Order: sequence, then C-alpha cells, then structure tokens
Amino acid sequence: MRTKFTVVSAACEQCGHLNHGSVSEDSYHPQADERERRAKLQLQTNSAGTEEEEVEEDAEDENADVAEDAAEGEDDAEEDDAEEEEEDAGDVEEGGENCGSGSEKRKRVHSDEDIDLHYVPALKKHHRSWKAFDAYLKKYSDRTSTKMVVNETLNVSLRNRRIKAQKQYKGRPPAEIPQVPESVDPFQRVYICTHGWKVRSRSVGKRPTQRTFYTGCEARFLAQVYERLNGTWGVKIKRDFYGHNHHVSGEIFQSHPGIRQVPMGSPVMRDVELMVDCGGKASRIYDYIRSNTAHRVTMTDVYNMISRIKKGGSQLSDEDQVAELLVNFNMSAEGNVSTVNENARGQTAVVSISSELMRKHYSRFPELLLVDCTHKTNQCVSSIQTHL
Repeated sequence: MRTKFTVVSAACEQCGHLNHGSVSEDSYHPQADERERRAKLQLQTNSAGTEEEEVEEDAEDENADVAEDAAEGEDDAEEDDAEEEEEDAGDVEEGGENCGSGSEKRKRVHSDEDIDLHYVPALKKHHRSWKAFDAYLKKYSDRTSTKMVVNETLNVSLRNRRIKAQKQYKGRPPAEIPQVPESVDPFQRVYICTHGWKVRSRSVGKRPTQRTFYTGCEARFLAQVYERLNGTWGVKIKRDFYGHNHHVSGEIFQSHPGIRQVPMGSPVMRDVELMVDCGGKASRIYDYIRSNTAHRVTMTDVYNMISRIKKGGSQLSDEDQVAELLVNFNMSAEGNVSTVNENARGQTAVVSISSELMRKHYSRFPELLLVDCTHKTNQCVSSIQTHL
C-alpha cells in the first residue's frame, strides 16, 4: 500500500512511527497492507458462505417441491379411487354442509368480494338418470332456497359428431370410437343461478331501473352423462361452484316467477278453472290460492291466469265441449251409456246419461224408477191450463 505524507517529521497516522527512513511523499505501510489483505480474505469467506447457504436453500426448496408434488399425486390417486367406488355404487351420500368443495376444485380467483358470498350445501355428485336428477334438483332448490336454471345444453348427436370429427378417431371403426347412446339424451347441461342470467335491456334511459334481477351471480355447475363401471349410464356433477353474491332466503326464493306462480299441471288449477267458469272475482281466486297452496302469487299473476284460462276455454264451442264430455264419460267405464236425441229440425233435443251403477239399480229395482221431466215445464203447464 502506498500512502501519501504531507509532513515527513510527523508521526505516521497508520502505525505511529516517525519517518519510515524516507522523506518521499510515497511510503510503504506493512500493517495497513496486512489489514487490507485480511479484509479481502474475510470478504471472500463471507461470499463463499452466502453461496453455500443459497445452494442449501435451493436444495431444500427443491426437496419441498418434490415432496409436495408426491403428496398431491397421492391425494389425486385417492380421489380417483374414491370416484371409482362412488361410480360403482351408483349413489353417494350428500355432501351435507360441505360448501367449499366445488370452489376448491375450480380454484376460482376472487377479489375482496369473497366475504360477501353466501355458500349453500353442495349437490350430490352421482345420479342414476336425468329424471332422478331433475327430481333431486327440485328438492335441493326447495331446501336451499336457490333456483338453478339451464343455460346451455349439448345433445348426444352433436357430441358424437364432434368426437368422430377429431383427428385421433378418423379412420377408426365405430366400435373403437367412444359413443353415447341416443337414449340418454341430452349429453350435458350447464346450470347457472337465476340471478346470473343476463337479460337484454330494452330501456332507453328515460326511466332508470331502480331494481334489477340480474346480480352477476357466478354459482353454476355442469351435469354430464357418464358410463358407470357396471355398463349403465348416469349423470355426474362437475365444475360446481356454490358461492352466491346475493342474499339467499326463503322469501327471495318464493318471489321468483317460476316458484310463486301456479303451474298448469297443479291440482289446484281445476278449482281455479271452476271458479273462473262460475264468474269468480280475481280477489277471491287470489285469497284461495294463498290460503290453500304455498304459491305466493300476486294479483298480476292471477289476472294472467284468468286470461289464460278463458283463452284456452274459448277454443271449443259449447257443442264440442258437450261432445267431449260424452266421449270421456263413455270411455270411463264399459257400462256407461249416453244417448243424444234430435228433434225434427235436426237440433239436439235430449241428452241422456246412464252410468253403469245406475243401470244395475234400474234392472234390479224397476218399480222404484222415477224420471223427473219437470225441468222448465212451468210455461207448458200454464199454456195447457189456459187452453182448458
């Protein structure tokens, strides 16, 4: 090391010695050189130690990644075995309160809005047929107060055509192509929450909507046909997510149009049709439906129902309705008999109806037969009396 001196006779600042035998401005300092050499050696040692620690940390990270991959492989194998056992059994127990299984599988990435999601119990994974699945989904909707609707449908014929068009199956015989029978149509359905159905707005902006049914709910699942281990076909739930971004309650569920309205096939529709034919008021029909059913109809629903019933009843004339009634009466039992008598002008004069039980009574007790022919005969009697 070369150090510059300003005063030759002064003591050295590095070692305290006076004049190292030279009056030149540049002088050699052995202790300073030794200190610098030790500092360089320490620096090299520290850098070598740091590299060794980094190598050890990288090795530990690689070992941890390998162990994690192995654990995930074991979990996947266990899940595959469990699914095979479930498919063989054909029916698995319901997930109960396991609400987050579908969300973990889908690995959805949500923002801070996750805290506002309302989760419902998961669907049962395996079902025997579409009919069984539809019945189960109806009970599931009533129990969880959620309404899932079909968003997309893929039929079997289109799915088979897509499989045949794939490059790996071109030129192969039909026996080697995985085909789905037409009897299990459709192949798959995509269900979404009714609050996630996008509706095209027809508004021009003059009257802003204060309440919208669409909330952008992302709850959905895929129902797809699959072949079971025993050779039969069933329905399997896939890609399911049960987080709703809106409140889930029985009151909201009952307000949905498809839930609150009375379906045409409901037994109460016969009573409603009878009330409409008798000229019943809409308020009476509204009270009757609310009191005797679980449908929370509105007055608008009742008015639409009355209009639909009247429109459907006006398709047949009175004569056609009578003819339909007589045909149904004759077909209900073998002993039922109905006759229609016409007058000289070709108009219907008398319609007589005799059931099988009535005919048996008449044949056994003919002396007790009483025929009432006094309907609307008062004016005839009065006219006869006047002539007499």
